[in-house]
Amino acid sequence: MRENMRSKIKQSLSDLVASKPFESITVSMLCKNAGITRASFYKYYRNTVEVLNDLKYSFFEKICYDNSLREVQIDVLDAVKNNLTLVTAFLTSSNPVWTDGIPVDKSIGRFYEAEIRAVSNDEKECSFLIRNFRVGSRAILLEWITNGCVEDVETVADYLISTFIPSR
Repeated sequence: MRENMRSKIKQSLSDLVASKPFESITVSMLCKNAGITRASFYKYYRNTVEVLNDLKYSFFEKICYDNSLREVQIDVLDAVKNNLTLVTAFLTSSNPVWTDGIPVDKSIGRFYEAEIRAVSNDEKECSFLIRNFRVGSRAILLEWITNGCVEDVETVADYLISTFIPSR
């Protein structure tokens, strides 16, 4: 029951973000949209930011990070494609509530960083390539989303890998 209620509240937030900025969403709006009382809301969350943070961290929980870089990248892109409204809000907002600790940056980024370090012994070059990945992959992802995710996830994953991982 507890997880069902949390899921209902998180879904309510996802639905509302499709039509209005996060900053304008109130607990009352969330409750009305979810069909629950404020008392029920406060059993699980203290405020809307806490819902957002829970949503951000549960976003990629089904991804198996033991897989290869390509498999993880494909899983991340699938998650993005299946949650476009929320991801668009993450990527286009400059509000720290959205951008602090975005899961995609931290989860997939460590795979790229490890791959980059495996092919380059020069720390200065590694730092440059890692910064290039962080900025460039975000731009590519935003472009893919803006264009309606028309390219399949495998194509985008292969492009990202070939673009940001230097040849051995």
